Amino acid sequence: MEEKLKSINEGNESRFFHSKDIKGLLEMGKAGYFPLFYPKWLEKMNDVKPAKKKTSKKDNRKINEIIRKLSKYDSLDKKRTVLMSLPDVERNLFVSAFLVMVEGKILDSKPSLQ
Repeated sequence: MEEKLKSINEGNESRFFHSKDIKGLLEMGKAGYFPLFYPKWLEKMNDVKPAKKKTSKKDNRKINEIIRKLSKYDSLDKKRTVLMSLPDVERNLFVSAFLVMVEGKILDSKPSLQ
């Protein structure tokens, strides 16, 4: 399994290739279950500007760095601790990107929604 995490900008969207555990969290997110995030973090996303359609290279690197950190741990509690230790701006960036990835998964599985 490839350990490196990459991001590729295609047109106006960013796609992230990530480890197996993050893929599992994305699948849970498709069902509306976000065990990695505290409810207040998700509520905060209502107050944050919507994610840009195209993220910057710097943001992509930061998101991939966070995914790498999260992938080091098996426990959701440890993953949450990693997210709690991040500055709000970085955590919001990750949560926003995660939600965009979940949205992409949903749209991929249900083309009729597009």
